[in-house]
Amino acid sequence: PGLTTQQLSGGALFAAFLPLTVVSTKGIVVIEFTSDGAGTAAGFAGTWTSTLCSLGEYASGGSCQTCANSISQGSVYLVSSSSECPYTCDVGYTLGAGGVCEMCASGSYKDAIGGGACTACPEGTESVEGSVSEGDCVVVPSLLGPCVGLCDCQVYNTSVGSFEDGSGAADYADNSECRWIVSPVGAVSVSVSLTAFGTEDGHDFVNVYECDTLECETQSFLNLPLPGLTTQQ
Repeated sequence: PGLTTQQLSGGALFAAFLPLTVVSTKGIVVIEFTSDGAGTAAGFAGTWTSTLCSLGEYASGGSCQTCANSISQGSVYLVSSSSECPYTCDVGYTLGAGGVCEMCASGSYKDAIGGGACTACPEGTESVEGSVSEGDCVVVPSLLGPCVGLCDCQVYNTSVGSFEDGSGAADYADNSECRWIVSPVGAVSVSVSLTAFGTEDGHDFVNVYECDTLECETQSFLNLPLPGLTTQQ
């Protein structure tokens, strides 16, 4: 409430509010960190969790809806309506050993419902596990941009995990440029929490925003809940 910007900077000001948690209902969240050359600080760390739809459900409007038809086998993830509820393997899944639907491996995709095989991404591109179209195959450096400093930039597709600036007990590096993309397969929402935070006030910033695709052509900043503050700078 009352926030006018989504850039988070500083440290001591936010200590009383940790952990700070923000929730996206789009299923893809980006955490971004930048620092200039004016100085450093202790850094930050955080975690994420996500809500996944179960077998026999599909994600719609930020919640899981139940398929009207019965499911014989397969995973019902990332479908947009009840008419797409499959009787075999959903898009992004292939029929594996023992008749069990398995997620397409990274670097491949499957864009049709059924028991067919996953298709390899074009040469020079990559995708996360469970990708559902050739459009999910992208040049990874274009997703993460430059990765400068001590951080380990990653694309994560797990339902839970953690991220941090990579500095450990030391300060992070000047002129850092870091990005982490959190895109759990089948997520109806993703919750990101900052569990530790300390950046140089007014110079180095952590941004959290949600996107519709991995390329993030359209992005919306997520407000972190800091009651009574008029700015996150």
